[in-house]
Amino acid sequence: MKKALTDTAGLSQRSQAILQQVLPAKASPGRRISVIEVLRCLDRLNEVRDELNGTKSTATASRFGLIGLEIQLREQFLTMWRRLGLAFSPKVDGLIGIVDE
Repeated sequence: MKKALTDTAGLSQRSQAILQQVLPAKASPGRRISVIEVLRCLDRLNEVRDELNGTKSTATASRFGLIGLEIQLREQFLTMWRRLGLAFSPKVDGLIGIVDE
């Protein structure tokens, strides 16, 4: 079961690239599982966005359902991302909007 939880075969190429960037080689199994699940959520969010972008003739009720799902997945992704400490960090990412004079 541990292998199934840490399997990255179902992740998109984009999520696999992100995984390589944010997960240290010596990460604990628990952190690895958590980051993989966050990225699975991101992949689902992207699938919903693609569906919304490609369904112009879809019934309004269906579109509202997809929009609701998109909002829910976005909130879930951001909450998990922040809890793992992967949110923006000025120390790591640099300062945005500050011009050196």
